[in-house]
Amino acid sequence: MRLVFALFFAALLAGSAHALPGTPVLSGVKPFDHTYDGRILRGQIDYAVYEAYPGTVPGPGTYVYAYQIFNDASSNVAIDSFSLSILEDAVVGDIGWDDFGVVDGIEPSHGYFSPDAATAQSAIYLFLPFMGGLIGADEYSVIMLFTSDNEPIESFGILEGGSIGTMVEGLPTPVPEPATVFLLGIGALSLTGMGRRRRPRGF
Repeated sequence: MRLVFALFFAALLAGSAHALPGTPVLSGVKPFDHTYDGRILRGQIDYAVYEAYPGTVPGPGTYVYAYQIFNDASSNVAIDSFSLSILEDAVVGDIGWDDFGVVDGIEPSHGYFSPDAATAQSAIYLFLPFMGGLIGADEYSVIMLFTSDNEPIESFGILEGGSIGTMVEGLPTPVPEPATVFLLGIGALSLTGMGRRRRPRGF
């Protein structure tokens, strides 16, 4: 199962490099480039998923999800938040950050699951100017982490700064167990079938 999983993501992410430490089971780089009303938000997010993260882990979990933001020198806005979408029923553990192998990285002011860890829909990291600082042009964050017992699947994140935001697709997020996904699919099909049966004739 793990071999199939590794081969699938290796093919999917062929050619991408990672700057994050250690030996992850999955890694890559996703660029972002958004311009609005003269404001430029440009850079990349390095990501990795580990079974054995070499630095300080925020808590227990089979996998450690790691993300690092690089704000390009050509950006003219500072990044103040990063949020990652989490699928319904995915199990998350603890959230935090680490400076393993990172020199002068900007630390988040706060990291949390929204609305909470038990029913997480997103992992959110805030960079506040009065508590640690924003990620300015030509600056980068420390490594943002959270743990999960669930394997990764592609999702998206949102970066914000300077009153603009951009979506970054293709970032890993925990996928619920196959049984949960199957039940969700059956439920959706059942609702679709009920909706069709209730339609009046002639429609």
